[in-house]
Amino acid sequence: MKAKLLVLTIFLMITSCARIPIQSIDLMSNIQKEGERMHKINITLVNLIFNEKRQKIDNFIRLEYTPKYIEEITKLIPDNIDIKNELPHILNASMQKIIEKRGAMENALEINRIKILDRLNEDHRVFQLACDELKKLLVSAVKVDEERKKLLSQASQLSQNGVDFNKLESVLDRFIQDSSDWGQNIYQLNENIDTLLNK
Repeated sequence: MKAKLLVLTIFLMITSCARIPIQSIDLMSNIQKEGERMHKINITLVNLIFNEKRQKIDNFIRLEYTPKYIEEITKLIPDNIDIKNELPHILNASMQKIIEKRGAMENALEINRIKILDRLNEDHRVFQLACDELKKLLVSAVKVDEERKKLLSQASQLSQNGVDFNKLESVLDRFIQDSSDWGQNIYQLNENIDTLLNK
């Protein structure tokens, strides 16, 4: 969701300009590369965190769980049991329980590591798709802007009366954007157009 919001914000910032510079396509490519780099860093960080927690599980099993478990098992052995004969069976049963405990904890870690990685990968995929679509829009907008400039230039060269179409566009933009007194605004537009036509 954050990736979509970032791309939308960038798009709105870029397209809010009257003309879209060709450099905006390069900017979008750089943003996409930075997103890829950050995604790789996030994946590495998640793996480091879970590797550290796996090591903590090993330490917990070895230093805390195993001694306590053996102590509990020892308390449950009746006095009449020959420990020398039964010790291999007791140790085997104890080790099975300890291995199961470690396995269950490590399995829970791995399931959640994969869940987080899946979410990161999905978010990154959405970000990349959004960037690709935005780049297509920017390329299209730049092409349209370049075509418009070519047409204005050709029209200016072909015009017998010397109308400067770039100035005309600027005058019309000011008229549209000026929200002050409408009567004055229309009067100013008429004056500006007359000035352009009389040059």
